[in-house]
Amino acid sequence: MPKWTVFQLLTIIFLGLFIVGKQVFQQKITEFFSLINLGIQPAIVATFLTIIVTIWGCALLFYWQVQKGNQLFIHKVWRIMPALSGVLLLLSLIGFLILGMTVLSSVTPELHWLIDLFVIYFLVLFYLLVLSIVVRYGTSDLPANKITTSANIAVIFTLITLFFIPGI
Repeated sequence: MPKWTVFQLLTIIFLGLFIVGKQVFQQKITEFFSLINLGIQPAIVATFLTIIVTIWGCALLFYWQVQKGNQLFIHKVWRIMPALSGVLLLLSLIGFLILGMTVLSSVTPELHWLIDLFVIYFLVLFYLLVLSIVVRYGTSDLPANKITTSANIAVIFTLITLFFIPGI
């Protein structure tokens, strides 16, 4: 197995352990961030850190895929990927809203990990949407690391705007 595949598997395992650890130590994490007194609710800071780790994990997965020597961003699927990922994100959002009004409306604290999985799912879809837009409408001669860096900056900037600007 190539070392880049091992790195990808380790990244996925680390992301899983991070989410499990976040759920197990939720109380201690909240206490820690409340002691720091950032002026922001501790739950928002913990969620934002989860978002950052997830986005970096996605970027690492794509980076290591490119390191394998595959021409990942050259494939013809990237021409229609913005539309595909946008439709999938919209359908997922509608499905999540329907689940939120029915099944997920009575989630107990023991099942908050399920909400974390939904957050990660939507983050990965959102990252894929932004990445596909960067690949589709960017210049075709960009190296793969610049493509992923551009997508990371766009996603982080958008998420910072969504999380922190409405609170001001």
